[in-house]
Amino acid sequence: MKVKEVSQTGNTAWSPSCHYPIYLATGTVAQQLDATFSTSAKLEILSVDLSQSGTEMKCVGSIESDYRYHKLVWSDHGMKGSDDAAGGMLIGGADNGNILIWNVDKIISGSEGSLFCQTSQHAGPVRAIDVNPFQGNLIATGASESEIFIWDLNHATNPMTPGAKQQPIEDIMCVSWNRQVQHILASTSPSGRSVVWDLRKNEPIITVADTSSMHHCKAIAWHPDIATQMITASEDDRSPVVQVWDLRFATSPVKVFDKHQRGILSVAWCAQDSDLLLTAAKDNRILCWNPNSDQPGGEVVYELPSTAQWCFDVQWCPRNPDMISVASFDGHICVYSLLGGGAQGSPQDTQTTNEVDPSDPFSGISSQSSLTSSSTAPLKAPPKWLRRPCAASFAFGGKLVHFTNTRGANTPKVVTLSQVVTEPELLERSSLLEGALAKQQYTEFCEHKIQSSEIEEDKNLWSFLKVTFEPDSRQHYLKLLGYDPAELAKKFSGYTSAVSPQAGNVDMLQLSQRMEQLAASQVGKAEADDSQTAELFVADDAKVNESFDQLAATTEAMATQLPTVTIHTDNDIDGMISQALLVGNFEAAVDISIGADRMAEALVLAIAGGTELVSKILQVFFQKETSPSSKLLSAIVNRTWSELARHGNLQNWREILAVLVTYAGPEEFATLCDLLGDRMETELGGQYQDSASLCYICSGNVEKFLSAWERCAPSTTPLGLQDLIEKVILLKKAVERERKLYSSAGSPNVSRKLGEYSSLLASQGCVNTALGYLRQDTTDQDDTQTLFYRVYYAAFVKDVTVAGAPPTPYKIVDVKSAAAPTVSTVAAPPIEPQQQNATLFSYPSAHPVPSTFQASVPGVMNTNSVPILQPSSSTAQPPVSLFQPVEATQLPQPKSVTSDIPPRPVGVPSYQPSVPPTGPQSNAWNDPPVVVKTKKKTPYTAPPPIVSPVMPIGNVSQPVPAEQTTDGVAPTAVTKPPLVSQAPPVETTTTPVQKPPIPQEHMWLVQGLDGMVERCKKAATSGAMRKKLDDCSRKFSILYDLLRENKLSAQVLQGLYQIGQDIQAMNYYGALEKYNIMVSSSNFSEVSSYLPGVKSLLQLGMQLRV
Repeated sequence: MKVKEVSQTGNTAWSPSCHYPIYLATGTVAQQLDATFSTSAKLEILSVDLSQSGTEMKCVGSIESDYRYHKLVWSDHGMKGSDDAAGGMLIGGADNGNILIWNVDKIISGSEGSLFCQTSQHAGPVRAIDVNPFQGNLIATGASESEIFIWDLNHATNPMTPGAKQQPIEDIMCVSWNRQVQHILASTSPSGRSVVWDLRKNEPIITVADTSSMHHCKAIAWHPDIATQMITASEDDRSPVVQVWDLRFATSPVKVFDKHQRGILSVAWCAQDSDLLLTAAKDNRILCWNPNSDQPGGEVVYELPSTAQWCFDVQWCPRNPDMISVASFDGHICVYSLLGGGAQGSPQDTQTTNEVDPSDPFSGISSQSSLTSSSTAPLKAPPKWLRRPCAASFAFGGKLVHFTNTRGANTPKVVTLSQVVTEPELLERSSLLEGALAKQQYTEFCEHKIQSSEIEEDKNLWSFLKVTFEPDSRQHYLKLLGYDPAELAKKFSGYTSAVSPQAGNVDMLQLSQRMEQLAASQVGKAEADDSQTAELFVADDAKVNESFDQLAATTEAMATQLPTVTIHTDNDIDGMISQALLVGNFEAAVDISIGADRMAEALVLAIAGGTELVSKILQVFFQKETSPSSKLLSAIVNRTWSELARHGNLQNWREILAVLVTYAGPEEFATLCDLLGDRMETELGGQYQDSASLCYICSGNVEKFLSAWERCAPSTTPLGLQDLIEKVILLKKAVERERKLYSSAGSPNVSRKLGEYSSLLASQGCVNTALGYLRQDTTDQDDTQTLFYRVYYAAFVKDVTVAGAPPTPYKIVDVKSAAAPTVSTVAAPPIEPQQQNATLFSYPSAHPVPSTFQASVPGVMNTNSVPILQPSSSTAQPPVSLFQPVEATQLPQPKSVTSDIPPRPVGVPSYQPSVPPTGPQSNAWNDPPVVVKTKKKTPYTAPPPIVSPVMPIGNVSQPVPAEQTTDGVAPTAVTKPPLVSQAPPVETTTTPVQKPPIPQEHMWLVQGLDGMVERCKKAATSGAMRKKLDDCSRKFSILYDLLRENKLSAQVLQGLYQIGQDIQAMNYYGALEKYNIMVSSSNFSEVSSYLPGVKSLLQLGMQLRV
């Protein structure tokens, strides 16, 4: 498609690829005259602006020239690092050996000094010029008398020669630099000889010529990608061919293109796509070839619209290879778009060509050659510059897949798979966390976090997490709250020493101990049995007497020291109290003391009077007392911790938490801490919500801790999420360690955060670590299950059948079954009544449903495979066992089941009646029910030998045949009720019920246990070990039956999964720890039948090191 045009007969040169905007330079062609016989010449710089409508090209610069040009090239010399020649240099070859070098910028600006250099060292017209593609300052020129010069534009006055002149002397028609090796140059001459020069050696290295044809070379060009291949074009009308030469096999051309009818004037090989080669010939055709094709005679992939005159110059645009410039002798320079299709010439072109100009004597001749244009098909394949030079795509797990289409025919195409890590600090911290968890270095990890934390609140929180792993964590909580018992005891000593009780020189502690000893002896004596021996009685009595003696001596000593006791009985307060005490009325004494506001005496009297009086005096005391410590004292004495947690002033939350830590019992401590934490989050506008996390750490509530932390410090960054997960995981481990119970991530919030963290780890390539966190999730959230599925198969991409594979979270549709035509099946025979009552045993399973059903019954041909439509649910349906044991007397006599099968139409699945199973059966979940026909008698086989006496009763009928044994399974003996004419029935047996398969979701656990048993058997060194392993296998069979029947609780299953994972990792110590947790936390009746076998297997594994 023609996009631009200018009326001019001239040579052309495109601006270099690094130049923008795109310009086209034109110079008046030599050896050509127009109708006016003008001999003037000029250079023009035209702007090829495709954004402007119309075919005109704006002239941005023009200069008159004294010479006309045989060849014009545009070099990028000076465009890099030079302001004076930022537009490059324009080099033109003229008659009489003249070479003119122009400064493009000065031509465009119209300033003086645009002619950079002019030399005339050549002899004859300079028809060949080319710019080195690697160094724009190197120019090769060729002229008459076999002259070839190499010019350096930095020193343009002193050219170099590539070597001695070739003999015989002839014109140089074209020169071309190699596109891969910068010091290789090729030249060609009309005689057909093409010479390859090595400028490092300054000599020709090879000369190629086709002596078998009249090949007059006009043009030569190197392959853009292959350094050893080049083409030559012949202008001889007797041999208008293009020859492809490979210098490795230079005896003859490797390919010849011969679709032109007359000599070829110009060639151009696309630098961006080596599959595109343009040729313009005297037959007015411009063909685009695929030179890399092996089609005989050459493959033409495109043809430009033909013109009325010869096209003597075609060139690809270096910057936009979609554009092609065509210069023809009809006085037009056109720019075509390669991707515009084979459009015909415009009506304007046709009209202009056919008009006869009376002032032009040659116009009649031109008009006789009408514009012949043909509609050609577009390119057969897109050019390489439209293909993606590179592409990249992210895959799951932080994988980046990318490729690069490098140039070169023999360059291998490589697809690279790399791991992209955008959060290296996250991976480093995750690695530290995983290492601490694996080695159970919880306190060391917390200490590391305390040392590395810069925020005081964060240090305090990690300190609380650290002490949760201490044996006596409550005492450590008090220290962190600022109430260290040891420090407070030192503080109290200054107050308690002045008020210590003194009683003269009597040691009150010693006296109290002796009183207790005496009381204990008296009680022991009163409860002694009369049958005790006299010696024991005498010994005890002696001890009592000794105590009394000591007491008497102490009493006498005290009596000598204490003053005389006087009892007042007046009617004052002391007297009334004394009178009440004398008669034992403690209640009245207490009331009198209270009325007199003598609370200390009232409290002492209440202690002597009983618990009711104590309660009464305490109630009155706390009602009257208004000191700051009275409320705390009331809560402690009355044990009202919940009231303190519910209504205590949150400004004293540390003191309230210290009271709970000191006094609350284990059964209520967690609840009260949660209650205090809830108040701190919701009351007073959340003023203390930052500290609520400490309450949840004390209570071990992972869910509330996570919620509180999210409200205070949302994890909006990857490192923030890492910080949160570290705290959550450490708190979980502390709870598991303290309560000896596995803490699953069953809460939605914890599950959500673990899912986010797992997704983040997977995006950084840590799919195995992410899989470990996802296995802890017991929720059924769809997004978590989908992530689990993707992470699992990303971790085990080489072996998708590895144990523990999750079910597919997507809906599976059998496309073949859905697209299959509906077919009618043969009607099934009537079902016997006893088979209609058969029940279907279903077993939960997660393994996929088989897509086809293939029945296989001994003695009966197999049915065709019948497609089964998949169920609509995302999880697989449980398999159903179709076998139902039936009493032997209900079964009919054995008969041939093939005699009454109706014929099966062609292409229609056949129905096959079943017989009672005699061997292992493969039952699918939707097998048809077992049907047995009993209407006709069938042939029988020979009777089995009689192994016991038979008493005949009347006439004996034919014996009952016994079925053959299949696969080592005993057949079912089939008999009829005894008749008069029949022998006594043969002893019958019942076929055992076939066990259903273990659900697929548990198979990885089964394979892990059985695999470890086999490894231990191979490494066992004694018969006792093998006996233990056999016992383990028997216990595991009980476990497998429970798995089949789905009778294990979720907690037990989770514990078994943890043990199974440790077995796969050969972490037997960790598995034993989880075993101990299961034993202490699970129902004994649920695990006692098989769990001892697990322990034995783990111990043997550690012993044998398998």
